[in-house]
Amino acid sequence: MKNRKIAIIAILSLAALTILMTYPTIFNLQSGVPDLLDSVFDAWVISWNVQKLINLEFHDYFDANIFFPYKRTLVYSTHYFTQSLIALPIFMITKNPVFTYNLVLIFSFFTSALGMFLLARYLTRSHLAGIIAGIVFAFSPFMISHFTHLQILTAGGIPLAFLFLHKYFKYERTKHLLLFTLFFVLQFLASGYLALYLTIFCGVYILIYMLTDKKYQEKQFWIKMGFFLLIGILTLGPFMFQYFQVQKEMGFSRMGASGATITQFLASNYNNWIYGKLTDSIQKNEGILFPGILAISLAIIGFIIGIKKQSRRKKIYENHILVYSIILVSSFLFCFGMKGPYVLLHKYVPGFSGVRVAQRFHIMVMLSLAVLAAFGIKYLLSRIKKHKKYLVFSLVMAGIVFEYLSIPIPISHLPRKDKIPAVYQWLETIDGDVSIIELPIPKNRFDRTRMESMRLYYSIFHRKKMVNGRSSYFPPLYYEIRMRWYYSSVNHFISDLNTLGVDYMILHSRLIKKEKRDRIHQLAQQKKNIQFIRKIGDSWVYKLIPFDDSNQDTKRLNSKVKPIVRRGWTAFSNINPEKAALALDGNVSTAWQTGPQKRGYYFLVDLGRNHLIKGLRFRLSEMSPCSYPIRYRVKLSEDQQEWETVVRVERTRIPIEAFLQPRKIAYDIYFDQNMARYIKIINTGKHRNQTWSISEIDVFE
Repeated sequence: MKNRKIAIIAILSLAALTILMTYPTIFNLQSGVPDLLDSVFDAWVISWNVQKLINLEFHDYFDANIFFPYKRTLVYSTHYFTQSLIALPIFMITKNPVFTYNLVLIFSFFTSALGMFLLARYLTRSHLAGIIAGIVFAFSPFMISHFTHLQILTAGGIPLAFLFLHKYFKYERTKHLLLFTLFFVLQFLASGYLALYLTIFCGVYILIYMLTDKKYQEKQFWIKMGFFLLIGILTLGPFMFQYFQVQKEMGFSRMGASGATITQFLASNYNNWIYGKLTDSIQKNEGILFPGILAISLAIIGFIIGIKKQSRRKKIYENHILVYSIILVSSFLFCFGMKGPYVLLHKYVPGFSGVRVAQRFHIMVMLSLAVLAAFGIKYLLSRIKKHKKYLVFSLVMAGIVFEYLSIPIPISHLPRKDKIPAVYQWLETIDGDVSIIELPIPKNRFDRTRMESMRLYYSIFHRKKMVNGRSSYFPPLYYEIRMRWYYSSVNHFISDLNTLGVDYMILHSRLIKKEKRDRIHQLAQQKKNIQFIRKIGDSWVYKLIPFDDSNQDTKRLNSKVKPIVRRGWTAFSNINPEKAALALDGNVSTAWQTGPQKRGYYFLVDLGRNHLIKGLRFRLSEMSPCSYPIRYRVKLSEDQQEWETVVRVERTRIPIEAFLQPRKIAYDIYFDQNMARYIKIINTGKHRNQTWSISEIDVFE
């Protein structure tokens, strides 16, 4: 009974600390969020999930209302399914997406602290040590710096999974294996990043257990592991299938995860009371990795004492000091990204090719550091007389809290449903499964993210499909539409939207040049493919009507042409010439490319001998499918002395629907049949943001 009372007091203390460390979030639940970028995106994802669950709409669950007409857009980022289960009853009662998001945010901090408390209490047999561990894990500068990243904050499943894995190893009870499976699955559905980390370390830990105790010889062990895998496959399979399909169709991947520097392990978040100004010069996004002096000191004590007291009779997996020290060192090294052993994970372990930030491995550093700190405080308190124990504990706890204190958390406010702009309230009244595009799409990355985040928020209420959107990945069609909005004729642009099946176009006039807005309005009075609906505030609404596109001026090579066999071909360029051969290597995942396009860049192919040729095909890289020359000339020659210009294009137009399949995008150039050995493609355009790349080049006869 005494232990139960102490446990309740400990849990209430962690709850109170959560309110303190997230202040003033608790007083801004109705409309306040930590920022208007990632927080808004997270609120949108949770709202999408919750509304689908409430309405039992599962047939198009993963087809979120962003980046129309693409499918599976929900899994362009973390899908937050676990957080959405928590949010479900809150949203059903309040109908407020911001209130729901804020409660889930606070609960994420609390469950991370609680999970770590339970793990450390089990390992050390000390409630007080568990409290210290919970604070270190949940409220470190690393976690506070990720205040707007719900997928990082929802980390309580990691210590809970380890807790029941420890118990299963010790008692071999099925209920512990089931609880381990439960929290493993919940953590997996909460965060893709943390799921990968948890899988790596739990997998290695289970392997050590299996080899140490020779469990591989026991049929019962394989039955239980098979049961764990079966539950995992049944629950995680539908989600993983969607990610694999998106990867297969879109080719989303990272060139390599960014990594930490040594100085980042000294950096605290900017609003930290003690270290904020001291570490201002070394603070970087995703680079706040300072664990705190008291946490490090306690961890060192825990490690030294633990190593001295370790029993040689203990098996490796039972030596908790050693296990968590190994996790600490390995995860610390993984934080350095492609500059360290992380490169092996990126190359050989599925899932890690999509990881953008290796520094997030720091969550495992803090997990192991919290465990070692728990052993450290337990040892210190054991050396102190009983009547002073709680005083010393209180001072240490207060010291860690003060060292981590970073309040007040910045708060931005979002309009409630009845205060959102009138055009979005009007959209909510439109019946049917319609699609919209909001213009303009800003060129600047920050402005684009900020603007699209707010459009996401408003879409929570109107729920219409949008060509717009934001996520961890932006599909190529989004960038191509942005490019055409600025550089194509208005007539061609509207034609492209009709081809894609967009129903409504919304112009936010104060952000668009008057001449362009007037040109669109003029077309609406002259053309049959666009109709002016109404002006709502400063927004002009147009309806797009499907029609036979007579303006389409892009043709593709017909099926009768034959590709010339590459035998003795060579390639050269006056920019990055050492990479030119990549356009002839038969590997679509490699490509020759320029930097920003400049006039005069050229790519030359020597066919080895003369051929009668009538066209070319550039296969574009899946990593940069929009990187075609915006203007160009094609010249042919038999001897490199006399050149004939056979194609001159002032504005490249690839069929807009081609961008729906990024891995198959190709650009065809056709011309009258000519005899030639040398083909020279000269870029005649200039663009500071768009590159020119060739994954593979084919020549047809």
